[in-house]
Amino acid sequence: MARRPEPDVPLTREELAALQAQFRTMSEGALQSFYHAAHRRCQFINRVPTARSIQELVAVWKYMRSSKRR
Repeated sequence: MARRPEPDVPLTREELAALQAQFRTMSEGALQSFYHAAHRRCQFINRVPTARSIQELVAVWKYMRSSKRR
């Protein structure tokens, strides 16, 4: 029997804020690992990435880019 695809539910504002707060406590290596995992989830290999996966990738990318400027 085929599995149903996961519902494409984006992150809420509260979940996104909690994720960004989590980034502030992570080391640079942990941030890079999170980024690479999010990037892998967003690749177009036999499926379209979910909205949540794309939001996570963009959020970590923005955080890493802003922290590099400081």
